[in-house]
Amino acid sequence: MHKKVELLKKDIHSFLDQASMMLSSLSHYLGVTMSPNTSSITLNKIEMIKYRDDQLAVILFTDEGIIQNKIITLDHEISQKNLNDIADYINSKFSGFTLEEIKRVIIGEITQEKVLCDKLISDTIRICRDIFSTSPGNIYISGLSEMLSLPDFSDMTKIKELLKTIEDKQLIVRLLDKISSSEGTQVFIGSENPLDEMKKFSLIASTYKEGNRPIGAIGIIGPTRMDYLHAISIVDLTASYITDILSYK
Repeated sequence: MHKKVELLKKDIHSFLDQASMMLSSLSHYLGVTMSPNTSSITLNKIEMIKYRDDQLAVILFTDEGIIQNKIITLDHEISQKNLNDIADYINSKFSGFTLEEIKRVIIGEITQEKVLCDKLISDTIRICRDIFSTSPGNIYISGLSEMLSLPDFSDMTKIKELLKTIEDKQLIVRLLDKISSSEGTQVFIGSENPLDEMKKFSLIASTYKEGNRPIGAIGIIGPTRMDYLHAISIVDLTASYITDILSYK
């Protein structure tokens, strides 16, 4: 059991994609899951590797099992030794902090630190601005065929509205991102949806957590006429299951 949980945590993107399929299969509506917003994920360790004279490859390992890679370009050459010094400093001081916390602290206070020599301070600030820039998580949507088989989508107008909503994934990202820092399950019926493009549909969404900290969101999108009690139950159970997996020590 322990090995299985660790595998799921390491492959969280595949796990959340499967969770969206499960939501759709159980509800017959659209199942939607969003991976953790990068501002909320927690640093485990960072590695920096000299890539070219003025470029470095940065690898972020997080407690949630998410691995991020990024190529950063500087306006001058930097040695591998200096990169190791910067990485050692960040790992020793900020392991266990969220990326948003690290960015705020490191840019605000690093000039007062004497751990790094002065010539590395400006490089560290520049690198950290790029590394710890935050963005919403990835979105996974399943169940279009399930939705199109419903009587609510028997006319072409409704089908076009649904396809337009799915096509604009950033729309759903923005909506779930608003929810991802909240507690509990939320229900938005038709005109109650905060985004105009969603006002012809209903959304039932909930956050999932690592421990007690909300880090992402899942949901069901369907017609305004749906079995809300059943849908709420499905979302609640799925969110709890994901939370249990991510919180397992």
